[in-house]
Amino acid sequence: KDEEAKAAAAVKSGPTPPPAEMILPFEISQISDAVSSPMLSFGSGGGASADIYFYVKPGTTLQASAAGKVSLMKNPVSKTPDGQSFDPQDWELQIQFDGGYYLGYDHVVDLMVADGDAVQAGQPLAKAAPASIRHGGPEGQLPVEEFEFGLGYADSRRGGQPVRVCPANYLA
Repeated sequence: KDEEAKAAAAVKSGPTPPPAEMILPFEISQISDAVSSPMLSFGSGGGASADIYFYVKPGTTLQASAAGKVSLMKNPVSKTPDGQSFDPQDWELQIQFDGGYYLGYDHVVDLMVADGDAVQAGQPLAKAAPASIRHGGPEGQLPVEEFEFGLGYADSRRGGQPVRVCPANYLA
C-alpha cells in the first residue's frame, strides 16, 4: 500500500523538475576575450536546439553544474563537404537527473570522469575541445576552445527522444 501511495503522489505531482540551482561550468574569468560576445544562442537560425555555445580560454577545465550521474557518448565520425572522413576526437558528456532531465556538455576532451560516475556540483569533468579538433579547416585555427552547453530532457511522448530546454533561467 505504501508503494501505491508513493506512485499515486508522483503521478499527481507531475514530472520531477530539474535542479533549481546550477553553477556555470567554468569560472567567469575563463570566458575568452577573443570574441565580441561570450555567449551566443545556438541554433538561433530557426533550429530547435536551445544549447548555448561558449568560447573559453584554451585549457579550460569544465566542472559539473549540478550533482548527477555521468553519461558519455563519443562524437561520431562524419564526412566533410569534399567527402573526406572527419573524426572530431571529442565527446558529449551528460549529467543525468531524476525525471529525465540532463545537462549536456558537448565537444569535450581529456575526460576526468567515466560513464556511470556520480558527480557533485563543481567537480572537474573534462576540458573544452580545442577548436582545431572541433572544426578542422581554417576556422579551426582560432586560438579559442568552445563547447555547447544546454539543459534537456528525454520526452517519453516522443519515444524517449531528447528535447532541448532553453537554459537561460539557470544561468542567472
